[in-house]
Amino acid sequence: MQTLEKTKLFNRIVLGQIVSLLLVGTSCTAQLLANRGFYAPTFQCFLNYLLLCLVYLPLSCSRNKQKSLFADLCIGWKTPMLMSLLCVADVEANFLIVKAFEYTTITSVTLLDCFTIPGVFFLSSVFFGVRYRLVHGMGILVCLLGILTLIFADLHKAEPDNSPTDQRTEATRLFGDALALGGAALYAVSNVVQESLACSYDWPEVVSALGVGGGLLAAVQAAALEAPAVLAFRWRLQRARAHTHPTHTQHTP
Repeated sequence: MQTLEKTKLFNRIVLGQIVSLLLVGTSCTAQLLANRGFYAPTFQCFLNYLLLCLVYLPLSCSRNKQKSLFADLCIGWKTPMLMSLLCVADVEANFLIVKAFEYTTITSVTLLDCFTIPGVFFLSSVFFGVRYRLVHGMGILVCLLGILTLIFADLHKAEPDNSPTDQRTEATRLFGDALALGGAALYAVSNVVQESLACSYDWPEVVSALGVGGGLLAAVQAAALEAPAVLAFRWRLQRARAHTHPTHTQHTP
């Protein structure tokens, strides 16, 4: 029994590290796109929800379930309310985090994203009655002290980075930090609601429902707010390609 529990714990740690590695990749990509003038955070997030639908919706349909989340969305008010809260919190959290890359550094966004941990600590304690040990509280305190130290560092970092394109000032860095903290707080709401739904329904169905609902919300928001930015960036990209690879005409003597 102890061996089985240790194996499960080891698998969780490994999967957590894989997820962290993937998050590093998405953060680097978001920062590179922001540096190149692509400001469409919701459109970027829409692709993630599309992938969730493509992967987990078929998986959810192929599994035997005692309760169906999609069926319960048409009955009562609690499940639709939780699912709506999950979709809104997750989409807007992704929006704020990706938006923060326009104003502050990837280091600040990645570290401030850890504010999700104290948020989950607080929400799960208040709404689910979860009790944590003293060592957990000490870890949360260290996390908060680190966040305050980072904000203080950005506040007193008047000079931009060594990059010639980095013109961020103190005000813009602090605004980016605020966006990152807001996104992390919404991630905490999303995580707690996901756990609540996963306790009652099959987890692939919860993820697939998030992909469907979040994808629809992200598509509407991106079309309403970011369509000009996407089209303008595509036009600039085409012009850059044309400039890099000019058409050579052959002249006959």
